[in-house]
Amino acid sequence: MPQVSKGLDATLAADGQMVNQKTVLKSLTLTGPINSTMGAAQIREELHQFINQADERVLNLIYGMMKADSESRLTEEQQEDLDERIARHKKGESKSYGWSEARTQIEKRT
Repeated sequence: MPQVSKGLDATLAADGQMVNQKTVLKSLTLTGPINSTMGAAQIREELHQFINQADERVLNLIYGMMKADSESRLTEEQQEDLDERIARHKKGESKSYGWSEARTQIEKRT
């Protein structure tokens, strides 16, 4: 089972809410391989066991990660729009720009 590296630089507010979730997500790294033989049901079961035994600090970290992950997902409409744009780009129906050209255009607008 993967181990979470120690030394997370999580910042918790007095009410226990995550203040800097992005920092926590960036500093959370797996130090071992993920067991690919475990199915989703078994992983969920192990996570439930860990959560049931976790202290408040770990619960706040897990909650912050899950909340940040759920807030960063695209809506169905956004995903459909993105898929359409990618399809048009692959068909050559839309223009693409390199970083320097895009930056120049952005700077002209401001």
